[in-house]
Amino acid sequence: MPRPIRSLRFALVAACFFLSWRACGEEIEFRAFVQADYRLRDDLHAWRNTAAVLGTIVRERFGSSIAPVIRVNHPPEGFVALLQMPAKKSGALRVLYLASHVEADGTILFSNRTKMLPGDLAARLDGRSGFWSPDVVIADTCHAASFAYDRRWLGTVEADHLFSSD
Repeated sequence: MPRPIRSLRFALVAACFFLSWRACGEEIEFRAFVQADYRLRDDLHAWRNTAAVLGTIVRERFGSSIAPVIRVNHPPEGFVALLQMPAKKSGALRVLYLASHVEADGTILFSNRTKMLPGDLAARLDGRSGFWSPDVVIADTCHAASFAYDRRWLGTVEADHLFSSD
């Protein structure tokens, strides 16, 4: 009997497929926001590795001259800062990788013990001009559909989403 597909493996394979299909001849700007050290879940460290592998794929597979930006264990303000950084190259395909534990009610858990809904996180971007807007969001979280059903998140972060969940 085949083993079930684990969420991180699925996200990596799906992201590689999507990026290779969409990025023929395009530059890719990859940013990752990863919460690997949540105090109640010691098993989340693999997300740090997944973000690094995706960044390497972007850099090496597609010959991107745009270095990936990977933020690990930053508070919600770090997410805002990540998206406030200006784009490196106009016209590049912008990919945002999010990894964290998300509870069944949709609450994102941050390593600094902050808990926040996706829409509340997105609200911190509302009204700010010129934030880096991704073309694709890869939500590699438990209960990843929380991002899909949060109108405030989707109204602010208007991008195609790839959801992976355990």
